[in-house]
This record gives sequence, structure tokens and C-alpha cells, in this order.
Amino acid sequence: MSTYRVETATTDGMHQVVAISVTTPDGTLHPAELGEAELASIRSAVRGRLDQLGHETGPAVTVVAVTAARPQILSCRPAA
Repeated sequence: MSTYRVETATTDGMHQVVAISVTTPDGTLHPAELGEAELASIRSAVRGRLDQLGHETGPAVTVVAVTAARPQILSCRPAA
């Protein structure tokens, strides 16, 4: 299982993924090296969570664990 930190910027309810980094035993790798399918899955999960929270504007940081089944949101911190 890998854990990713996803930084987003939201304007008028539209979420833009700005950066994705991954935590490794040796530290943090930025940007994370992801395949297109994994990247799309992470983006979709993060955008879905921000929509659920009603986040309309500003930055947010979401931590995502990618398992064999699907991405799981561990935390999501939209700016107030």
C-alpha cells in the first residue's frame, strides 16, 4: 500500500490537482511517479471527497492510501 499527499486548488467548485507526492521509506518523492490509471483513480477519489464536503474555493490537502481494491481517503483538510 502506498500513501499519497494530494494538493488541490478549488475555484467555483472546480477542483484542480496541483501536486501529488508519495511517502517512501527513504522520504518523500515529489512528484509521485504514477501510471495514468492510478493517477485518474486518485484524482477522482479526491475530487469526489471535496464535492462531498461542499468545498467551493481555496486549497486543500488530501491523504490517500492506494490499495489493490481502490484509493481510500485517510484525511482531507480543506482551507477554511
